[in-house]
Amino acid sequence: MTIFYETIMNDNMKIYIGAAAAIGPAGDTTHLEREALSSDPQPADLEALVSSLNCQDELRRVSRYTKMALMGAQTALGRLPGPVDEKTALYFGTGLGELENTISLFSESMDPHVLYTSPYSFVSSVNNSTAFYVAKINGLMSKNMTVCQEEFSFEWTLKVASFDLLSRHLRNALVGAADESSFPRSEHMHRLKLEADQIMGEGSGWLCLQTSREGAVGELFLLEELPAVPERGIEWLDIISGMLEPYFEEVEDFFLLPGFRLHKEEVDEIIKRFPTMECKNYLDYCGCFHSAAAFGIASAFDDRHEAETLYFHLNRNLFGRLFIVGVKVYSDGMRGGR
Repeated sequence: MTIFYETIMNDNMKIYIGAAAAIGPAGDTTHLEREALSSDPQPADLEALVSSLNCQDELRRVSRYTKMALMGAQTALGRLPGPVDEKTALYFGTGLGELENTISLFSESMDPHVLYTSPYSFVSSVNNSTAFYVAKINGLMSKNMTVCQEEFSFEWTLKVASFDLLSRHLRNALVGAADESSFPRSEHMHRLKLEADQIMGEGSGWLCLQTSREGAVGELFLLEELPAVPERGIEWLDIISGMLEPYFEEVEDFFLLPGFRLHKEEVDEIIKRFPTMECKNYLDYCGCFHSAAAFGIASAFDDRHEAETLYFHLNRNLFGRLFIVGVKVYSDGMRGGR
């Protein structure tokens, strides 16, 4: 991973962000629409929200989950300053895939008195149908890939796309992720382990990545997975500090985006070490789900910025490994430069 970290920091080989979009549990797409969650959000009816999309025939055949992903993808592509390149590759991440339809299949097909019934016990909710529809409806004719890595599903999707962009095999990539919730909560907790006070959620997040600086609204400058380290304590904090400190001389404004596996005490330790860093608790607006990082990172572009601003997303998985993603949001005056 070190080689990739050094490569991505090469000034001649940067990855730029042309546009971004985050879709929250209520189908919200802008910061003005977002509301803090006080309890587990019920699945939103997306029919009215997707009625404006120019793909109504295809939408009749897709699930609510796919519609949520499509909303994010089309919103991000619609924010690009120019036409969409049909050679744009698609990279899609998810932790659990299409839950609603899969649960329905099991309910209708399995004997309630039998725990496992072949072949339905082997049905996988993680398939490439959502990525297929996103590419088809948006006229994308290049590579199409679905990645599933639990808490790091979006981070690994970014990683795969970045390797291809840095190798100059691609010029443009649409990178996103989505996950949906299910009820009752007690059953969903078998799929997503959360603390009792954590709100479960759902959503979608997308970044349009490119190798050209022209028209960019920001850049991806850090993408690093770290081996398992002790939770909290001096050793943990020193490792994180060593990763972040080199960037603090670049700009004055920087934020921490803590993932849902990061403990409050760990967040407090980081903020205490870097008192000028602010914490943006994006989970308040989307809840916890495997690919929540996609919502958090994409929502950093919700607001226009008067100065260049750095955002660091940090999360761990159940095995204790850490993943740091760093994005720079350009100021209004820097956007679209060459």
